[in-house]
Amino acid sequence: MKTLLCLLLFTVVLLAKNVLYILPHQHDSALLHLCEALKSAHSSVTIISTKIDSYELKKAFMSLVKRQIPVQIISYSNHNLGTEWVQYANVSLMLVDARNVMPLNFSLLMIDDTLTCKLSTSLDARQMRSTFSFLECSSTRYAHKQAQKIRKTLMRYATPYLKESF
Repeated sequence: MKTLLCLLLFTVVLLAKNVLYILPHQHDSALLHLCEALKSAHSSVTIISTKIDSYELKKAFMSLVKRQIPVQIISYSNHNLGTEWVQYANVSLMLVDARNVMPLNFSLLMIDDTLTCKLSTSLDARQMRSTFSFLECSSTRYAHKQAQKIRKTLMRYATPYLKESF
C-alpha cells in the first residue's frame, strides 16, 4: 500500500509539469492555454512553425509586441510565415531553406526558459479544429533542452528575413 502511494505521488509530480490536449476535441482549451502562456511571457518567445493562422494566437502575439518582448519566428522560406510581424522592432524572422532541411510536420513554442509547447500540426486554427493532433506543454528541463536542440539545428540552415533591422 505504501509503495503504491509513493508511486502515485511520484507520477503526480511528473505529470504536473506536463499538460496534454487532444485536438480537435479539446481545441478551445488548447488554444486558450497557448494564448495565456504567450500573454504571460516575460523574457522571450521562439516559434517554430510552418504556418500561423489563428486570430486568437495573432492577438496574443500582438500583446508580446506591445510589451516589447523579443519574439523569434523560424519558418520555411517558401511559406512567407511571419512577414507581417517583421515590421516590429522586437520580432525577428528566420527563414530555413526547405531544400536543405526536411519539412516540419509540427510546431514548437518556447516561452521564456520555462515552458515548451509542441503541437503535432502547424499553428493553423482550421487544421487544429479538423485534424486529429496533440498539443503538449511541458515545463521540464528535458523538454526545454530538446526544443533548444531542434532550434539550434534549424538555425544552422536559417537566414534572417531582413539583413538589417530598422
